Amino acid sequence: MIDLLFKGFANLFISGSALTLLTGIIFGIVLGSLPGLTATMGIALLLPCTINIVLNQ
Repeated sequence: MIDLLFKGFANLFISGSALTLLTGIIFGIVLGSLPGLTATMGIALLLPCTINIVLNQ
């Protein structure tokens, strides 16, 4: 079970997942700091950014 944890951390740093994670954190901090902008409205505003994301299949 611990090997799966290590594989997860390795996958985070090998692929571009770390950049995606940091981008999401930055957008979350910006949306959270704006007054009057709720979490639901933030998701609605960022939803169009997910249209061009390529899925790994």
